[in-house]
Amino acid sequence: MFATVEKSIIKKNYKENLNGHYLWSYYRSFDDKIELRYDIDENEYVFSFPLHNSKMNYVAHFSDFNEVNRYVKYIVSTYI
Repeated sequence: MFATVEKSIIKKNYKENLNGHYLWSYYRSFDDKIELRYDIDENEYVFSFPLHNSKMNYVAHFSDFNEVNRYVKYIVSTYI
């Protein structure tokens, strides 16, 4: 599923955060987190990643698994 993306995240010095509320979560610091979760109430995937030079994260919502998969791969390979 996201194994290659997760390997890329780890290579960028992120550590896995074992949190039961997320499909996966990685961090470098308190303000630098990459997270993917599935919101059962809204029936959608929620992907969050840190913005450069900011303490804020960008959050994107997806209803389709293929869309979130493509977006996560793109962000991890080009932005993070």
